[in-house]
Amino acid sequence: MDRRQTSLQSLDRVTIILHRPATPENIGSVARAMANTGFSRLIISSPETEDWGTAGKVAVSAVGILENAPKCASLVESLSLAAPGFVVGTTGRDRKYWAPIEIAERSEERRVGKECRSRWSP
Repeated sequence: MDRRQTSLQSLDRVTIILHRPATPENIGSVARAMANTGFSRLIISSPETEDWGTAGKVAVSAVGILENAPKCASLVESLSLAAPGFVVGTTGRDRKYWAPIEIAERSEERRVGKECRSRWSP
């Protein structure tokens, strides 16, 4: 296996979680940026919008990422579906931050028997 294949496989182990995205433009632009940089695993957590048509228009050729992205009711539920490993969070809003161990414990509690709502639909 060459270095490029190894790098692409590494990208498959990264999951991007959008928690409480407020606008469809934000969702679509994240999907588009992901496609442009080689990422494909997106989870949408507690979206504040249901305007998937606009999100798809902004995503342009990255609509497939949106179509495959589960929509989850909570951040804990989203984390339980994410690729296992290190969790990094960023935000432009004020948030209540949980300690990493608390996130892991909550994620494990929800892992069994919980599934996200249906996937994206235009």
